[in-house]
Amino acid sequence: MMVARRGFACGLALALSVVPAHADDDDQDQDDPPRIGVALTESITFQAIIAALYWHQTYEENVDADLHWDIPSWADKLSFDAVRFDTNPFYMNAVRHPLMSIVHYQIGRTNGLGMLGSTLLSSAQAVLWEYLIEFREYPSINDLIVSSFSGLEIGEPLWQIGQLWRGGVLTVGDRVKTTLFSPFDGAHDAVRTRQTKWWRPRAWRTIAFDAGGLRRRLDDAEARTEFVIGGDIDVVNDPRYVSPGPQHHRIRPGTWSRIRGRLSLGDAGSSTEIVGVQVASRTSIVGDYQHDADGDGRFFGLGAGFTYHRDRLADAWDHVAIFHLLGPQLQLARRTPGLALRWDVAMYGDFALIDAHVFSPTPPFPRPPPYVSTIQANGYYDGAGVSVASRLRFETTSWSLDAEVDGHRIWQLDFGDRVQDVEARSTTGLANAHGVSDVRLYWRAQLGYRVGRFGIAGTVEGSHLRSSWEDLEQQSSLSAVGLLARVDL
Repeated sequence: MMVARRGFACGLALALSVVPAHADDDDQDQDDPPRIGVALTESITFQAIIAALYWHQTYEENVDADLHWDIPSWADKLSFDAVRFDTNPFYMNAVRHPLMSIVHYQIGRTNGLGMLGSTLLSSAQAVLWEYLIEFREYPSINDLIVSSFSGLEIGEPLWQIGQLWRGGVLTVGDRVKTTLFSPFDGAHDAVRTRQTKWWRPRAWRTIAFDAGGLRRRLDDAEARTEFVIGGDIDVVNDPRYVSPGPQHHRIRPGTWSRIRGRLSLGDAGSSTEIVGVQVASRTSIVGDYQHDADGDGRFFGLGAGFTYHRDRLADAWDHVAIFHLLGPQLQLARRTPGLALRWDVAMYGDFALIDAHVFSPTPPFPRPPPYVSTIQANGYYDGAGVSVASRLRFETTSWSLDAEVDGHRIWQLDFGDRVQDVEARSTTGLANAHGVSDVRLYWRAQLGYRVGRFGIAGTVEGSHLRSSWEDLEQQSSLSAVGLLARVDL
């Protein structure tokens, strides 16, 4: 989707990098010494503020208050008998908990704990929250997973982007841009004086924003017009990636990262409302990179990522949050002075929160209370699955083609319901459901032309939803065409 900056000299052009000519690659590879005490102080302070807001609720307001601070409750929690999937609304489990995890993770990253240490910090705070702060509730399986790993999956790409403007003499603009993506780094840089050499990182990156109109159609229904605005940032924070000559080395954690987002506004009767939100990220954990003198490169590693969709269908919403826990990543590249060709492919094992489209638009379950399960209370379920993603980019100094497809298969996890003694079918109808599965397929292709930093792009895109339970099945498809104005920064 995004275009590299002014050619690809010797196949290794550097987009927007600012680095002193005498800076050594080894200088960039030096980590700050860990400041464990500062990290714990900041993390606990943030946790205390959120806990105070949570405890502000009265006991009666909390529908999940089933336990007490007593021996039987703690026996059930420590033996895992009380560990369940909660029945909170989708936005709470798919948005609020990831945001909390990102904060804890970035506190660790800013204070030199590295990827592993920052993940452990997020995980420890997740356990603290579920067992001590929410002591009245069943410890939530989904919250423990999401709060432990979404910091890595989303917070790491944001942190890597924030490093692009750090080092050397910082301008006000540098500090603002760093703070947007890595706020704790921005705050620390404002008050702390570094005692060691600090070079601006040498990195390859593409930063692009687009806005324009789409004409979208759901199945055979009447098409709707949407205004969309989005951004896509891809970073390889590795100085050897932009170095001439043959290279072969292990990468540092997180150095291959990407985050992409889009917001869609559309007609909803007599008003305009948000009809779509998309967020996608990926980051590397370990890996190996090599390229030769001709510009042929290969990256192979293990990584993680995140996919979020909130899409307005004809008569319902579709909510999807997929946490790509771990999987192989591969990129093959050909870079010459006049063009660049990159093909990325990845496969992940997932934990997911996803609407049961088979029961859309009106789920057949009795409305709570009681709160039996997530699917009964809110129409989505906790699942496990697999994702496959592929992206092909072709770029010259003026033209670009970016094609991408992501496929996700999710199966409902059939254990850990909040109420575990309710039959799937009862004399009053369907009280719960097990064995649901869903497929989501998202694809897009953009052809762009650019003069300098500015350009236009034609886009075609779409998605396919398929869901089943027992002998029931439902499918839906969305497709769109549009024209976007683009700026590459």
